Amino acid sequence: MNPIENIDSGKCSENEQKTARVERSLNMDLELDSDVQAVAEFMMQNIPAAKLVAVARALVELAPLFWGHFTPEHVRALRLEYAPTGSCVPQ
Repeated sequence: MNPIENIDSGKCSENEQKTARVERSLNMDLELDSDVQAVAEFMMQNIPAAKLVAVARALVELAPLFWGHFTPEHVRALRLEYAPTGSCVPQ
């Protein structure tokens, strides 16, 4: 199973459509920006798994050279939220 799933049903608000939500076990939510998700999915489909991290790191170094002349926009690439299932209360 692909760890990055797009569950956009078309019934979400514009803000919700911008962010892909992936439900995780242990009541954890992982939110990825839709553009980050698209690039990650492209990389996973077209680059050998053993090279993914190296290619991503190379892009970090080369990005200012390739696209530094564009006005940058803020991207909230990743948000991980953990909701505990219960609590221990001392008696």
